[in-house]
This record gives sequence, C-alpha cells and structure tokens, in this order.
Amino acid sequence: MAMERRLPRHCFCSNQFNMTAKFTMKVFGTLWLWLATFAFGYLPPASAETRELALTRLSFLASQTAEALKALEVKQDNKSSAPSQEGQSGSQVSSPAPDATLQAQIQDLKDKRDLYDRLLFLTDIKYKEPLSYRTFLIESLSAMGQREALTPKDGVVWNFLKKAGKLLELSRDRDDDPLTLFVNYVSAQPLALAPAVDTFLSDRNYSNARSGSTARPYSKENLGEFLETTTNAMLRLSELNN
Repeated sequence: MAMERRLPRHCFCSNQFNMTAKFTMKVFGTLWLWLATFAFGYLPPASAETRELALTRLSFLASQTAEALKALEVKQDNKSSAPSQEGQSGSQVSSPAPDATLQAQIQDLKDKRDLYDRLLFLTDIKYKEPLSYRTFLIESLSAMGQREALTPKDGVVWNFLKKAGKLLELSRDRDDDPLTLFVNYVSAQPLALAPAVDTFLSDRNYSNARSGSTARPYSKENLGEFLETTTNAMLRLSELNN
C-alpha cells in the first residue's frame, strides 16, 4: 500500500505568508487611495462606460443639429425661390434679398454640427482610459483651436474653442460632468456670442440665454431624460424658425 506523500511544513508556511502579504498589500492600497482622495483631491480613473456614453451623446447631438440645420436650409430655399411682389407697373419680378438673420443661424448650426462631428471622431479613435474625459476634451479643444487658427476664417470657432477650453480648466474643482458642461456652453448662445467664461460659471446658466440649470453628470439610467430634453429643445428651435 502506497504511503501518502506529505508536503514539507515550510511549503504551508510559504503559502500562508504569500496570502497574508497579498491581503496586506490590498489593504494598504485601499487605504492609500482613500487618503489620496481626501488629501490631494485624486479621483480614480473614469468608469468603462465613459467612452461609449460620450459617443452616444455626441452622435445624437450631431444628428439633431444636422436635422435642425436641414430645416433652416429648406426654409432659406423656399424664401429665395419665392419672387418678390411687383412694384410699379412694368417693373421686373426679382427674388427677395437674402435673410441675413437666417443665414447667420444656418452658419452657427453648421459650426456647432462640425464641433460635435469632430469631437465624435476624436473620441472614437483617440480617447483611451484611464485618461479622464475632461483632460481629453481640453486637449482636443486645444488641438482643434490650433487647426482653426491656420484656416482663413472669421475666427468665430477659434475664439469659441479657446473659451470652451478655459471653461473646462476652471471647472476642474466642480462636480460638473465635462461633456454636459461643454454641450450647454455650445447651446447657450450662437458661437459668435458665447458668454464670458467667468460669467457663465458664476451664473451657472447651462441651458440657454433666458433660464439656468446646474450641469450634472448623465448615466445610462438618466440618458433618456437627457435625450428627451435635447430633442424638445431642438423642436422648439425649429418651431420658432418656421
């Protein structure tokens, strides 16, 4: 009958030591994270949902802005194709003068749609955790601003990108969701009339030029509320322009 083979006693002692060491390291790691959070303001890396949630929101906003833009372009086409009333007898029928206000609204929506499209593209191909999404947004807006500075335009988008980057920098110590803060700053006014950053932060006017609301982070549970609110805002904008 074969005798049972027993492991040396030092093997059990070694395994027990390894388990104790791992447990001790885990405890000290947790304590360090708590101390760092309270003492230095360190925040752990964003959750794995950050990227997908940002892509969903940016895709929705780009789509809704494109629809609002299309509605205004149709309205502009209808106005330009309608002949003006005849004046004195014998005068020729001519097309009405372009609506400067409508043209400005169309250009503003084009700029906002492009912002969402570019951020959507950058988030999709470049954003990697554990980099915080706030830091990613600040770096992306800076890069976009440098690119805008090289293009011969009116400087509206370039100036707005500078303000938006400053807004995200100054709000680091707040609990505002960075993408929500950026989106509400985009929506507050036409980009050419974007409010001063200090005024925007002090008023916390995160919805539009007439009423204010505090920015808050969105999760999967309240994403539906965000989408419904944004859709209603787009519909109201479309009704005002019709």
